[in-house]
Amino acid sequence: MRELFQIAMTLDEKANQAHMTFHVEVPHNVSRLVVNFNYSPIEESDRVALEHAVLREGYSVSILENDTVLRNLLTLSIHDPYKFRGGRHYFNSNQLIEISDSEASLGFEAGEIPAGVWQFTIHNHACLSPNIKCDLKIQAEVEESAFSREVPLAQLREPKKKIVKTIQVDKNAPWVKAELHTHTVHSDGNQTTEQLLTAAEQEGIHCLSITDHNTTSAYQDLQLNQHNLTMLQGVEYTTFYGHFLVHHAENIPLNNWTHLSSSSLQALLQQLQNNNALITIAHPFDMGNPFCTGCQWNYVLDHINHIDAIEVWNGPSPTSSLSNLDAYAKWTHLLQQGYEIQASCGRDWHNPMGQDEQCAYMFVQANDASAASIIDSLKYGRSYISMGPRIELTVNQRFSIGDHIRITDHRLQISLILSNMESSSHVCIIAGERLLYEKEVMDSEMVIDYISDDFTENYLRIEIKNKVGDITAFTNPVYFQYV
Repeated sequence: MRELFQIAMTLDEKANQAHMTFHVEVPHNVSRLVVNFNYSPIEESDRVALEHAVLREGYSVSILENDTVLRNLLTLSIHDPYKFRGGRHYFNSNQLIEISDSEASLGFEAGEIPAGVWQFTIHNHACLSPNIKCDLKIQAEVEESAFSREVPLAQLREPKKKIVKTIQVDKNAPWVKAELHTHTVHSDGNQTTEQLLTAAEQEGIHCLSITDHNTTSAYQDLQLNQHNLTMLQGVEYTTFYGHFLVHHAENIPLNNWTHLSSSSLQALLQQLQNNNALITIAHPFDMGNPFCTGCQWNYVLDHINHIDAIEVWNGPSPTSSLSNLDAYAKWTHLLQQGYEIQASCGRDWHNPMGQDEQCAYMFVQANDASAASIIDSLKYGRSYISMGPRIELTVNQRFSIGDHIRITDHRLQISLILSNMESSSHVCIIAGERLLYEKEVMDSEMVIDYISDDFTENYLRIEIKNKVGDITAFTNPVYFQYV
């Protein structure tokens, strides 16, 4: 028997006629739920407590007899993720409720026990005593394998090609410097909205998104006429089993995150994506519970068709983080397996920047500076991530980062224009699993033209490494289809 939830509490008359709902994740492969619900006392005869009870309802204490006894009444009801499973209204200080496929306690409905977030609600019909002891314990009969901790994004079906929205980006369109993961005092950040926007402008950021935890209230503070920034509406859904960023060109309708589970997450992601939201898994390999609640991605997904990007670099000085190395390795492994998913970065900006911190930014090429245009380019993958170097990539004279190119032979012409480079950096052209080309760069600017006559891979991307081998910039892929 696996314990899912337990709580003990003390109630008094101020909890009278209130409902207390507990959202509890029920895993897969549960054959029986066992719920113990207890409270005491049922009867209350203390004169002071009785007088408080009748006065609260507008009666005179004169209606009380010497032997008057009133009763506390607490009941329990249960909802599974899809429907009401029942409740029993009766006086009993020790209640045992069992639900299985074939049987259920009186007042409750037997049947399949679906995985997801269940609601267990205590209904305080009458709280008359000054100290009502109450406890709720929820257990499940379940296969232990259902509780094993998964490596993030480990159990995925075979990759499915996405239907890619083709966009036409002018090759001379500017690259926009963006920061997509920030927090304010509206959640756990230490900067006001105004302080964050001012700091972003000082860093030369053109596009900013405030992604407070489970709230968009910071956007009420905005005074856009005072800042030369394109704002993407954003929020970081912060759940017990993972965090994900949602960006949109317009107002984001918030959903109740407490209802999310592995079984319901895909429906929400699809709904958001159908509304042209950009969806990014945040810091999937962070330490997580109990060190950082929900920070590691523990949702078990069988596909990632409704996810646009993985935040592979999180925080300042991103290459010093082991969890970022794991996230980057997972992203490149997914690409090698045939998944088409973008990489993203975010400072996870909570505090003013430290003197020794080096930050990475998203660089996005969009036809204009509007939020809608930037969102389209991010979803398309017309972006690269950099802590300094600037990259312009052209393939076959007219294609660039994020494009899907139909080719009839194996000849490929690659042109790179690099700037803001550190001396002794290395430029790497990576095709699938192999290093196609590498060259050391001695100057801050360089042009590279490379031709491959035997290109057979499904994608290529660029990495730039400093003289000690740390990645300082990389692009999202260019994809190829052979006809």
